[in-house]
Amino acid sequence: MIQVLSPSTLSMSTELNQQAAAALAALEGGDPVRAARLFESLLPWVADHPELAYNLGNCRQQLGEPALALAAYDLALNQRPDYLKALFNRGNSLRDLERLPEALACFRQVLCRDPALALAYNNLGSVLTEQGRDGAAERAFRLALGLEDCGDYRFNLAHSLLRQGCWAEGWHHYEGRWWMSRPLTAPPLGSLPRWPGDSLAGRSLLVWAEQGLGDTLQFCRYLRWLPRPRGPVWLRVPAGLVSLCRQLDPELRVIADSDPLPASLDCHIPLLSLPGLLEPEGVPRPLAGPYLRAEPCALPPGRPGLRIGLVWGTGRRTEPGLWQIYRRKSLPLAELLPAVAGLPGQLYSLQLGEDRQQLQDLPPGQVIDLAPQLTDFAATAAAMAALDGIVSVDTAACHLAAALGKPTFTLLCFAADWRWQAAGEETLWYPTMRLLRQRQPGDWASALADLPRHLVTLPPASLV
Repeated sequence: MIQVLSPSTLSMSTELNQQAAAALAALEGGDPVRAARLFESLLPWVADHPELAYNLGNCRQQLGEPALALAAYDLALNQRPDYLKALFNRGNSLRDLERLPEALACFRQVLCRDPALALAYNNLGSVLTEQGRDGAAERAFRLALGLEDCGDYRFNLAHSLLRQGCWAEGWHHYEGRWWMSRPLTAPPLGSLPRWPGDSLAGRSLLVWAEQGLGDTLQFCRYLRWLPRPRGPVWLRVPAGLVSLCRQLDPELRVIADSDPLPASLDCHIPLLSLPGLLEPEGVPRPLAGPYLRAEPCALPPGRPGLRIGLVWGTGRRTEPGLWQIYRRKSLPLAELLPAVAGLPGQLYSLQLGEDRQQLQDLPPGQVIDLAPQLTDFAATAAAMAALDGIVSVDTAACHLAAALGKPTFTLLCFAADWRWQAAGEETLWYPTMRLLRQRQPGDWASALADLPRHLVTLPPASLV
């Protein structure tokens, strides 16, 4: 998580004060578009008030316009070279532009001037993580924590440790997610106590999904390892996962996150806290087989041979700090197709959302679009069950396919998410998954190079 230093307080002449105050109020009130327009109108006075450019940069950063933000921070620094906040946020813009060496240098300059600024160590660690320098990133996050005990720094340290396979300590610090500056949303639990991992005999437990769809699919496996004997166990998940998750355990009671909570509960636990409680050494235990199942559905007929499902986009996200991550994880369909187009058989699209529009550029029949029948995750699972293999970027689809035990080839960006660790084709999480990694940032060709070799080893299609 990258954090931005807050807007500075403006001190201006009476003549300009009202306009500046209105601009700052718009920024702090969540209207960066209006704030940017007002700050731009005040730039003729930036020589005397470089904070105008600084706050304009903050507007642009919130709007996901890092190049414009960088220009604004540079303008502020031209007027005031010792403007530490502008220098710090300049590093954030450089990081968003994937100019990582420059971002690294920027945060190091900040720390030379203020070696007690914990936030600078945190953001330095985030840049080092994106460079694949996990050991150095871990040290930076520990320095940040040594200066300030902050949930954001703990969460980032957890990611670094888990990527390096330091599971037990990683799960411990992963609990920092509940004290972040933008904490995750919990259901209305009132005074319901958190389950500490002890006996559940005669007690009812609510396990609730807290993060993304992929996280829920990955970690719902832990429900089978809850201690027995136990009372009723409720699982609260997004509505699209309810029908699929009901097959995890016939005794499991699955509800949607829009449903009211059960009236009688004894304790609760967030889903992604289960590994820290249930794994004695923290290390993910191997799976004996798939933990989700689906009856294959009928697919539109296509060319004979292998039937391969494709997912190339992770969806569009606009939240600060997230849109860059989702952009890095996705690739254009046009880059994926050459690696699979030569295989005998039929390609099927499992893609949903805006990225699905890329199918319009293809000749009819080259990739058959299954989106109309993918009404929820149970329907998607049924379609996957009818395929011979799935090629997917790092999104919920790859978790679903591998949880079903399907041969799954996951395309990973450079310095991928912590759960895939730092290297290797195999993963502790899924025995039927192969990880295909970028060797350099943005280099999808290197990730795709071995995909044809893997796909030709699949058995021919046998399902009708």
